Amino acid sequence: TYSYEDGDQWFDWAPDGKQLLVQFIDRNRWSQEVGLVPADGSGKLRNLTQSGYEDFHPVFGRQGQVVLWASDRQGLHGSGGGARNDVDVFGMFLTRAAYDRYQLDKAEFAQLKAREEEDKKDEGKQDDKPADKKAADKKPSDKKPEGKDAGKKDEPAAKPLVVEAEGLDERVARLSTVSGDIRDYVLTPDGEQLFYVTKVEDGFELWQVRLREKDGHRVAQLPGGKIERVAMALD
Repeated sequence: TYSYEDGDQWFDWAPDGKQLLVQFIDRNRWSQEVGLVPADGSGKLRNLTQSGYEDFHPVFGRQGQVVLWASDRQGLHGSGGGARNDVDVFGMFLTRAAYDRYQLDKAEFAQLKAREEEDKKDEGKQDDKPADKKAADKKPSDKKPEGKDAGKKDEPAAKPLVVEAEGLDERVARLSTVSGDIRDYVLTPDGEQLFYVTKVEDGFELWQVRLREKDGHRVAQLPGGKIERVAMALD
């Protein structure tokens, strides 16, 4: 994809660091699409959106189970030179399990969470060992980290990215509830809430969407002035 100016290219790393989400211009339509490509350059670019609309700014969500991006496919389209199209945030669920989880209503999701909590308790019981057994299992080479690494816990390795190609284009949902000049967005780690910032005449607005209830509302008015770019991050 040709770059016209600094900052007009966008990509996001997969959690496992082996693939990249990119936005690119489709040579047949001259519109932006969202694609997935191996980070080492060993494979071909896979067009995920294939819509013919403007699809851009893709990011991963929920530990790589969901792809978020902005699209004008359902927003108001302006006319004339320099007219702006309103956009929405869309989500593509890379596996059937992730999509089925998203589709659950509140009661069904509560039942699922209860089962998951019970499974965690059962796993914890299986892992419990008497203190003398744990000491016997400990290898002589097991040493505690020293210096600046002391007290740090080993972080679990990121799971490989899984993309189930069959039915992928059907596992797409509009996540934002109001179209607009949306600048950035982020999904909470549990995948239950979407936060996004949209540009308005006198600044920016922060919106929150509870995806399970399909409930979206403005939560803050942000000063903007002439600022055109904004980025979001969850602490």
